[in-house]
Amino acid sequence: MILFIGVAISTAYSCKKDDPADEDPGGGTNPKKCYIKKETNGDGSYALIEYNSNNKVIKYSEFDSTGAADGYTNISYTNDNVTKLERIESGSVSFKIEYTYDAQGKPTKGKMFADQGSGLTELGFYEYVFSGDDMIEQSMTMDFMGQSIKVNKSTFTYDAGNVKVMKTYAFDTQTLQLKLENTFDYVYDGKINPYHGVGLDYLMGEVQFLSKANPTKITVSDDQGAVMNDESYNIVYDYKDDKYPTKSTATAFDNSDTEVTSMEYECK
Repeated sequence: MILFIGVAISTAYSCKKDDPADEDPGGGTNPKKCYIKKETNGDGSYALIEYNSNNKVIKYSEFDSTGAADGYTNISYTNDNVTKLERIESGSVSFKIEYTYDAQGKPTKGKMFADQGSGLTELGFYEYVFSGDDMIEQSMTMDFMGQSIKVNKSTFTYDAGNVKVMKTYAFDTQTLQLKLENTFDYVYDGKINPYHGVGLDYLMGEVQFLSKANPTKITVSDDQGAVMNDESYNIVYDYKDDKYPTKSTATAFDNSDTEVTSMEYECK
């Protein structure tokens, strides 16, 4: 499972958080810090990741199993905060998000634009709620026939720098309110999560970016609390020098699906 795919259509924001460099596991007078340069899926599709001089992701390029380009995402920064994300397909911008921040450097809004056949049109926006440095809520509001409707929301609770529980809510057309959709419970290892601290911590509202460690078990429950075995996963990692994961194998509780991702690094 390539974790960056979908970045252009998900929630967005990045602020300066703990970098993998700040969580170096030790071992040597000048320990190296490693950053993912390539991800490869089990089907052979892959992605190349480029960084700026501050080791923040600035470009994510996708390729199918034959090596043909599937488009790319550009990410722009100001003082390590993401200010703009653009998804490029067939040579033109198909999706864009522009971000604004408060005086403390926390995000206030991410405006969404998409090309629906006649150029980019504003669709709606993301909003963010923080408790200290932790993002505890993200929501998406869409414009429908001149009305703004909040169509989904995710909430996050943390333990030791990792998301312990995420709850997702979706718009209910019967009650015209947000209704609990799923609950995600997470278990972690104690290793370095290479997806945390590279400029994307809040970009997708995804636990893989928000948490400092790597999830080893994800239990997904429906709105009634019943575990969804086909959506829940156990994850096993191979590690580089017992520090950074070089391969993840995620297997559904009911064994209906297995997703494999391999990671290649540049260490500095």
